[in-house]
Amino acid sequence: MLRNWFLLSLLCLSFQLTWSQNLSGGIAIGLNGSQVDGDADLGFRKAGLSLGGYVQYELKPKLNLRPEIRFEQLGSRSRFDLIVGTGYFSFPVLLEYELPFNFGGDKTINLLGGPVFGVLLYGRDLSGDRTADLSRVDFRFLGGISFPFSDRWSGDFRLGYSLASFVSTTSSLASSFQQGRWAGAFHRYLTLSLYYSL
Repeated sequence: MLRNWFLLSLLCLSFQLTWSQNLSGGIAIGLNGSQVDGDADLGFRKAGLSLGGYVQYELKPKLNLRPEIRFEQLGSRSRFDLIVGTGYFSFPVLLEYELPFNFGGDKTINLLGGPVFGVLLYGRDLSGDRTADLSRVDFRFLGGISFPFSDRWSGDFRLGYSLASFVSTTSSLASSFQQGRWAGAFHRYLTLSLYYSL
């Protein structure tokens, strides 16, 4: 059902692009490198996909509102084995600010940031499915930079972090994630994305 809702939302977003001159949007494809603050391993070793779409609304010159819908794979792995792998429908709501300088003609660098609301689709480790042991929602914050390549293509680089532990404190997994600054498990991830404007 969530998958159907995701596809319907993307379709609605594409129709909205013609409703306002201040409104644009497109599709995004990217890769995540993630780790979990709270486990015993360091390094963004867990690779995953980041796929979806976005709408961009110009609030005023040089400032845009950018809501997105994404499917994201996050988690953690040691040097040899998976520690935990998760999949989310993520809903970033970002502000994008165009910096007052450019490079190569009209190309600019933009700052972006904002909250992310994640809805858990699945969770697993080496023992199998652990979805029931994880929180159904994951609140995060991300920041980054974006940069255009052409009228249609652009890219961005982001760093995201969970604002609350995504492991339920009553689950059997909770005792495995007690080594961070706060008790619990917190996603930390880097995302590199390409965007195509429709």
